[in-house]
Amino acid sequence: MKVAVEEIARFMNEGWPGDDWYMEDEGPGWEENFDLESHSTYDSPRVPGAIVDDKDFQCAILWQGQGDDPSPHGDGYIFTSLFRKWRKAQTVSTLVVEVHKDKVETLTSFIKAAGGKIISK
Repeated sequence: MKVAVEEIARFMNEGWPGDDWYMEDEGPGWEENFDLESHSTYDSPRVPGAIVDDKDFQCAILWQGQGDDPSPHGDGYIFTSLFRKWRKAQTVSTLVVEVHKDKVETLTSFIKAAGGKIISK
């Protein structure tokens, strides 16, 4: 599924299952789109507004905490499944829009008036 890279970042910051989970066998999307050495890895994608395929971020999300794995089947999660479930539950949508330059301010004003937020311009 094609999404704005900011949605992946939001999921990592807001939708991650918790501190006792880790990624294994990360797909190429992680290194291509985020600075994995940075302390604030998921706060700023390399290219804001980039459209990415969530399948490029495919990985296992596995339990490393105390006791048994609390996931529904006890074998962790698949990134795309967990991300898509989180995305569907959101009350906001991220849109990527292409508009002629002379209409940017009109669109920006409309989005702000509707309670929206401009992520990148």
